[in-house]
Amino acid sequence: MGMNTLLVGSGAREHALARSLAASGAKILAYMGNRNPGIAKLSVDSTVGSLADAPAIAAYAQRHRAEMAVIGPELPLEKGVADALWAAGIPCIGPRRLAARIETDKSFARQLLEQHKIDGRLAHQVFADAQAAADFIDAFGKPVVVKPLGLTGGKGVKIVAPGIAGQLKDLEAAKRYARDVIEKAVSGQGKVLVEEKLDGQEFTLQAFVDGRHVVPMPAVQDHKFAFENDSGPFTGGMGSYTGPGHLLPFLTEAEYAHAVAILEQVVAALAEDGLEYKGILYGGFMLTGTGPKVLEFNARFGDPEAMNVLALLETDFLEICQAITGGSLKAVRFRNAATVCKYVVPEGYPDSPTKGQEVVAKDDQNTYLAAIDQLDGKLIMAGSRAVACLGVGQEIAAAERLAEQLATGIKGKVYHRRDIGTTRLIQQRVQHMDKLRAAVRERKAVLRKQIAAQLEQLPEGDRSGKSAAACAHLQRLPGYRNAKSILFYVSAGTEVHTHDLIMQAVKAGKQVVVPSVNAQQQVLELAEIKSFWELAPGNYGILEPKPEYRRPFDPGRAELAIIPGLAFDWNGNRLGRGKGYFDRLLPQLHCPKIALAYAAQLVEVVPATFRDARVDKIVTESGVIECNSG
Repeated sequence: MGMNTLLVGSGAREHALARSLAASGAKILAYMGNRNPGIAKLSVDSTVGSLADAPAIAAYAQRHRAEMAVIGPELPLEKGVADALWAAGIPCIGPRRLAARIETDKSFARQLLEQHKIDGRLAHQVFADAQAAADFIDAFGKPVVVKPLGLTGGKGVKIVAPGIAGQLKDLEAAKRYARDVIEKAVSGQGKVLVEEKLDGQEFTLQAFVDGRHVVPMPAVQDHKFAFENDSGPFTGGMGSYTGPGHLLPFLTEAEYAHAVAILEQVVAALAEDGLEYKGILYGGFMLTGTGPKVLEFNARFGDPEAMNVLALLETDFLEICQAITGGSLKAVRFRNAATVCKYVVPEGYPDSPTKGQEVVAKDDQNTYLAAIDQLDGKLIMAGSRAVACLGVGQEIAAAERLAEQLATGIKGKVYHRRDIGTTRLIQQRVQHMDKLRAAVRERKAVLRKQIAAQLEQLPEGDRSGKSAAACAHLQRLPGYRNAKSILFYVSAGTEVHTHDLIMQAVKAGKQVVVPSVNAQQQVLELAEIKSFWELAPGNYGILEPKPEYRRPFDPGRAELAIIPGLAFDWNGNRLGRGKGYFDRLLPQLHCPKIALAYAAQLVEVVPATFRDARVDKIVTESGVIECNSG
């Protein structure tokens, strides 16, 4: 006997889930927002109701004795449907409401990344005040992304992209849109998220998660823009593709592994915060020249990405669901093939879509019905994406031809992006990434030359002696040996001994924080440190106030602070030698251990040994400075 399985949702993603459940022998109980005829056909029972009505969904599941539940879209997760089902004794694929905030509250997701120092972070800030948002955008001075905090069906995000219809033409337009988001409470919240705009290629990595184990799926690239050549307004996704070997043509194995590691860090961080995550975790990444950066998380399968990966799934889907809810998730098998999915949508989509018009689509195993109703045996478009067409082949080109054949066979007042999955468009993406990686390599080469030139300028005795003395002294410090995280307070990373001190810490496996913009850039690119922050105003200040580098950081989270030489205060004012220098600097360092150095000589100071932020003695190049400890 098959397992009674509740399926919540009514789109093409849920149609794909229904097919996977049916292939596993499940008896599907469909709770839909509108009657999707494709899902209804696969179900033993179905009903239509509000996807936000958690009590009604739980009652339906109980009435039909559901033994498992699979939630497709995000709205039920935001409204606590998973909580209601678990409370009713029904295991659920989909996180509880608080864990689902990884998608439903963008500020929560960004805070999680920052607080747990998870890789892939980017510059951002949340605003409830339109003028403050405008001031930030002006100070940032470069293209930004403006996002409502809550759910918008993938259509609320706008980027500064001159020349692309439907997007923001300049920073003034970004400020106006940010004001609209706040004043009109778009997505139900009077707040807006402003982020740096990254240069790279977007990709999706989804994973099965049982609360502890993260099992990744093949990487997918979605196409958010409505029209060909990536133009027009953002949509919920016009189509997507996967490549053979579970990678994408522009994505390396190392970059894929890095994205997997980020998802693992997120699940571990949620667990550390008392939020068990069971279900599907979707990572939306931008692949840059220095690796993947996090754009967003979703708490469910992507749409259309679900069609791509579920079509390749070889492991029994219902068994995976049971392993997720039971906390026993293991390896999952996927067919080694390529897929291309193309969405057929109503004319005028997404801004003013045609509604109530008939669409003629062949009942095919590789077509998935989305915003479709059935009236008198006819398929009627409800105004959003209508039919997803999937092609599967050994190579992307073969899969694209099959998907295109299906899409062009659908008749009605519709259109689709013909360029998705084509060799021409994919090659543009490959060339773009090749160019970005080459630029990073070039920057690293320039920095190496700069350091080599400085070495040549040093007297022969200092060329190795200064660095060697500093590194040797650093290794002898008990605070250094035991510290896992170190704050290096430096004003320039191109000083050879300073650079060598930082590199030594990196090689020793320390987590390194470098507040200086110059030093930060150099260390990041030469040592490829993945954990670094820029101190922001109001959060201990920054050395050189360049907004694009701002990262909130509490110095108290570091276990050791090292000041290798003459520095500035936290507001960027140059500090002099002697007692006043440390009087002004030390009160702002709250690490358990503070190593103070002037040039190559270091001395360890325990904060408990000084009063009113003063110390007894500081060792410098010229000798010992006596300080009144008062």
